[in-house]
Amino acid sequence: MQRRVFLAGVGAALASPGLVRAGTMSSSAGRLQVETVATGLDEPWAVGFLPGGGILVTQRAGELIAIEGGRARRLGGVPEVFAAG
Repeated sequence: MQRRVFLAGVGAALASPGLVRAGTMSSSAGRLQVETVATGLDEPWAVGFLPGGGILVTQRAGELIAIEGGRARRLGGVPEVFAAG
């Protein structure tokens, strides 16, 4: 069984080009297909998958990014966050 996984939890890898490459990798769950869906993120913090195939990504500084159809856009109306440490 092939699974599609977005590795947003690896914030440093996503923020630093060259650390994560598209392709396949082994895991305890079997082979995973890795694919870049967005670049230019500062510190991805969490990810949520939308029913229509879009992805929401929060960044540590409090930004909310919507990724749909290969395009990323910042969403407004997000409360201020306190990120330290």
